[in-house]
Amino acid sequence: MSKITAKDIEKVLAQKHQRDAFYRQVKNGPTHAPLPEGLLIMDAVVISKSWSNLLITAYEIKISRSDFLSDNKLHLYKQYCHRLDVVCPAGLIKQNEVDDDTGLIWINPKTKQGWVVKKKGRIRKLDRLPSEMFLYLIMNKADDDHALYSNSRMAAEEYLADKIDSHSLGRRLGKKIGHELQRLNDRVRNMQFEHEHDKRFVEAGEKFLREAGHGVSYWEFNHLLQEIKGSSGFQTDKIEKKVNVIIAKAKEVLSEIREQDAEATKNGN
Repeated sequence: MSKITAKDIEKVLAQKHQRDAFYRQVKNGPTHAPLPEGLLIMDAVVISKSWSNLLITAYEIKISRSDFLSDNKLHLYKQYCHRLDVVCPAGLIKQNEVDDDTGLIWINPKTKQGWVVKKKGRIRKLDRLPSEMFLYLIMNKADDDHALYSNSRMAAEEYLADKIDSHSLGRRLGKKIGHELQRLNDRVRNMQFEHEHDKRFVEAGEKFLREAGHGVSYWEFNHLLQEIKGSSGFQTDKIEKKVNVIIAKAKEVLSEIREQDAEATKNGN
């Protein structure tokens, strides 16, 4: 299994919080005028989009044991969030190694969900909302970082990191385009065949109606055909056979009527 990077973990967290405001590398205030506790940078901060249930979650990402063991600022992050979670590759940190009220999430991007909560972080009340941190977000991160993980951005980053072989990608893309062109060509041919088939059918119907003394144009009859085709279960060949039978019967009746008319005219004379 390849080594999990901080970027991999950020991606999983961004997907986990698609409905929330997600920010990465969040400072607790101004860089050049730090607060008494000093400049703090949280790896990720999530703010729920809810007025009634506002929840600020801070994430501290750890990808090595040494980084985790040498971090002595974790407790300072708690004054800026309702909940603090440590996030790491699966198995790197154990539940009993984090504070009682700090959560622990294991990351494995290759699994379906990508993450699992090993220890649930306790939600605490804040003495006051972190106004300095909010101002930092407004001034420096007006757009949240979900866009960082759009498909085009991710594809570019993977390409630059040599995760995608350009030659292989080109071959796959060419094959995909070839299949799509063939499909479109077949569709055009089928549409042309259907058009000619419909045209012959319409012309035959128009001819019969004209002979029967009904004035109807090609376009009117074609419009009728298209309405029929719009109904579910339409099959041109079956309808054509049925119409041909009706036409044949109608011609027989028409012939009989004409003979009767001729006979009546003859007797009248």
